[in-house]
Order: sequence, then C-alpha cells, then structure tokens
Amino acid sequence: DANIAGCSISIVENSPIEGLWDRIRIEQVITNLISNAIKYGRGKPIEVKLGSQDHLAVIEVTDHGIGISKDDQERIFDRFERAVSTRDFRGLGLGLFITREIVHAHGGKLEVKSQVHRGSTFVISLPQVAQDENSHPGLQRQQGYHSPLDKEANVK
Repeated sequence: DANIAGCSISIVENSPIEGLWDRIRIEQVITNLISNAIKYGRGKPIEVKLGSQDHLAVIEVTDHGIGISKDDQERIFDRFERAVSTRDFRGLGLGLFITREIVHAHGGKLEVKSQVHRGSTFVISLPQVAQDENSHPGLQRQQGYHSPLDKEANVK
C-alpha cells in the first residue's frame, strides 16, 4: 500500500521499549495507524517513532496529509465516526475505535495531534511495567517493534 501511494515510511527507535502486551493486538494497532497514514497522507513521508518516557512505551505515527480539524479530533475515536466523506475515502469508521479499545485494554492511551492540511500524529502510550506474566496468559513480553509492513513499504 505504501509503495502504491508513493509514501516512504521511516522507523526511528529513540530508546528500547519493552512491555507485557498481546503482540498480535499491538501489531493490529500499529498497522491500523500506518494504514491510515498511508490513506490520508497524500503520498508524503510517514514517520514511526519508538521510545520510552516515564515508564511508558511511546509510539508515534506521523503523516503530513490532510489533517483532522480540532472539532473532529475526539469524535474520530467513536464507533462509526469519520472526519472525512465516504465519497472521498473508503472505510466504516471502526478502525480508530477498535485501535483505541485495544490500547485501553493494555492500560494505555491513544491521542491525536493534528492540524488541517498539515497532517496528524497519533501517539500511543503503553505501560512498560506490567503485572506478572503468569496472571495474563494471552500476554507476552515484547521487546522493540518489527513492522509487518517492513517488506511492503519503503522503510528506512
């Protein structure tokens, strides 16, 4: 998708991240945010930044596309909500809702910073220190992040 849209994707790991997370669900979160960045990014570069801050793993996905108005920034996380016309962009309005639910289920937070015509940055904050691994059998300790898009995108 990134190559077709003409987007390059760069991944920068500022500091190692580690946590007790459901790998498949966190991959789903990051894949969804990158897919949205490709969709709304107007073919401009996308940056993914990974780092740690105050015992949190912080993942940022930034595009330089159409952006989101201040009025729509909270609403886009609601079920079946969209900030754009279905005539111009396909989708059901469930992606960001599901993404935020997954992040919340991991004890984290998902926020957006955006300006119209200047792009958007979605910021995921996940706790790095978690409960005992045995108390949550579906969760596995994860280190770093390897994008499922690495082979599909022009990743730097």
